[in-house]
Amino acid sequence: MPPVARLLPWSGPEGQSCFLVSDRVGGGVVSRYADQVEEVQLAMTAGLLEHADAVVADAGAGAGSLRFLSAQLSAALRDAVRVAESRGDRLDRLDRLADCRCSGGEGEEGDVEEAGGGLGEAGGAGERGGEPEEGDGGGGGSRAW
Repeated sequence: MPPVARLLPWSGPEGQSCFLVSDRVGGGVVSRYADQVEEVQLAMTAGLLEHADAVVADAGAGAGSLRFLSAQLSAALRDAVRVAESRGDRLDRLDRLADCRCSGGEGEEGDVEEAGGGLGEAGGAGERGGEPEEGDGGGGGSRAW
């Protein structure tokens, strides 16, 4: 299978997107760490929504509390959108791969890569969850994991 890029659930130091380039599907250290980060982000977002309901229902909530809540909701929404984009990209690749295999075409994996598995705007790596394993990406230039 040719290497594909996965949008990671964190940003680089200047806010740029970070990608994991790998020929393995979900098997490497960085990929598993990204899965864990996504789960934490989504759980925190769910908890924040419950808190937001309580703050909005409180008639005595001040402007400062509402501004702080808005900032937190904005960050949580940004995380949730990034997770949705990353998961949607991976589902699209799986759908294209299944379509290629059902049609009996040869070189299915190459077709999937050409259909949108490329890098786009690769950015620098953000936080690390351990050193990448062989086949987990890495390498030159733009520090995509």
